[in-house]
Amino acid sequence: PDFTERVATAVANAQAREEVTGLAEEQAALRRVAELVARESSPAEIFQAVAEEAGRVLEPQAIGLLRFESDGAAVLVAQSRTPWDPPPLGSRFMLDGENVLAELVRTRRAARVDDWTGATGVIATMASTLGVSSLVAIPIVVDGRLWGTMLSATNQPEPLPSDTES
Repeated sequence: PDFTERVATAVANAQAREEVTGLAEEQAALRRVAELVARESSPAEIFQAVAEEAGRVLEPQAIGLLRFESDGAAVLVAQSRTPWDPPPLGSRFMLDGENVLAELVRTRRAARVDDWTGATGVIATMASTLGVSSLVAIPIVVDGRLWGTMLSATNQPEPLPSDTES
């Protein structure tokens, strides 16, 4: 085989190892959360573990879990470490305006924002205050009902990776 074939094989092998490592990390994270559930840990402990484990797997700067309330608000129930001073757990945010969370609630699908120009409402104001440059919101559906969302966020100039939603 010539040099280019060897390089191609090496690259393919490296990508395969990276994928297997990623899957192993995801499985370990799921196992740690499942152990908490099996021990009948409190919802707060489980939510916090989900936020921390997602932070390990996704490697964003911050992960947050919000629960949607019937009055049109979202409540912060867990968060990973952040590079900014985060709002306290239990903070309530009205789901008003046109922004990434309003889109998620409307479509019940993952939503992303890498440019906050034109975004409005409390969520857009909070993102601006915290310096969030890129955010992905993933719906959490329980018993067919939109329960809340997991947020993945960064304040870095580069947006979150294109595969963050998946």
